[in-house]
Amino acid sequence: GLIIDKALERVYKIVPEDMEIHRDIYLYAGGVDGGFTLNRSRVFINYSKYIGKEEDFIKILSHELYHSRIIPLRYKLKFTLRTIPKNKRYAYNILGKLLEEGIASLIQHGAILNKDHLMGKLTGRNLVHIREQFNILNSILIDARYGNFDKTKLKNLNVYSTGYLIVTTVYKQAGVLPLDSWTMNLDFRGIIRTYNELCIKKNLPYRFNYEAIEWLI
Repeated sequence: GLIIDKALERVYKIVPEDMEIHRDIYLYAGGVDGGFTLNRSRVFINYSKYIGKEEDFIKILSHELYHSRIIPLRYKLKFTLRTIPKNKRYAYNILGKLLEEGIASLIQHGAILNKDHLMGKLTGRNLVHIREQFNILNSILIDARYGNFDKTKLKNLNVYSTGYLIVTTVYKQAGVLPLDSWTMNLDFRGIIRTYNELCIKKNLPYRFNYEAIEWLI
């Protein structure tokens, strides 16, 4: 109970306090993952990875609890309707995954990464190579715009590090409110727009290609 409370405390620093979260939590042992969420409702944590590591356990639990928040059906339907064309569906799902994992990683690690993810999904080394990741991301989005879907590029995209950089940049400069549009409504456009504006204003090197996103936002 206390561990769940501590994990929820981390979540509600980012998620609006009136947003409900499923709390069906299951422990298992074995495999390479630290944990995962099924159908946005059931959280599975590989406790064998966290024996004697209570703080890391609380952090991974907070990450997965973010994924299990209860999003109103109307927003899920809106997201689905926007993704009827195949190329937009492909691009929207990638950007959605970036923000979903980016915000969950912000909750897990905070706005400054002081310690690598135990499973290596988000590390200081990942963030050093972020320029290469943005090149891959922009290439994927431009390809998708013109109906090309190269799955090999997608395999090389680290959604955790790229999403974390986007989300923490927005969070540090503009606070938590811009993140609510994805957390509550599954609408990524405001966050991407804010991120790009910050890149221009602060002369940050890692930004979205204009052609890649003008048809999306």
